[in-house]
Amino acid sequence: EQCCVTVVGRKDWAPGAGADEGVERIFGDDRPYKTKVIPRDRLSGVLRDVILESYGHAITLHYDTEMTKVRWEEKDGDNDETAVITLKSREGGENEHARDIRCELLVGADGTARTIAEAMESETETDSNNLPSFVNKLLPNNNNNKVRIVRYEDDNRRVYKTVPMTIPSSKKGWRNDVN
Repeated sequence: EQCCVTVVGRKDWAPGAGADEGVERIFGDDRPYKTKVIPRDRLSGVLRDVILESYGHAITLHYDTEMTKVRWEEKDGDNDETAVITLKSREGGENEHARDIRCELLVGADGTARTIAEAMESETETDSNNLPSFVNKLLPNNNNNKVRIVRYEDDNRRVYKTVPMTIPSSKKGWRNDVN
């Protein structure tokens, strides 16, 4: 929380709008909470610190690395499976190498890359009789034994840009406590 800033509203501009054409929305006092914001680059640093301080024994961070593949293997013959990911160094040149890592827990937070979701989909496409056990646990009523990715058209696209901005102190109506 010490890295966050409390804001009481937001100001948005339509595409092509001028500096004075922003629409301000102030949140009412009827909210039981105050909105806190944190810049993405600061959030990354805070998450890294928390991981290293509190979970360094259980979580490994890999930098300049791309996950190129994920597969599921049986774990110690107990009919359970573990994810095995292939990581490729982004150093390039002669130093570039790939390695496999077994994961007790794999979080699919790879954004639009969709490497994990696509691996789940392709695994069930090639052999629907050999569905990874985690899929059966997640989708017990999945009669077709397939994982399918559904991509929806983005019909409400917002473009966020970070722009340096000096709030005019001489103009009335400009607040410095909105996001």
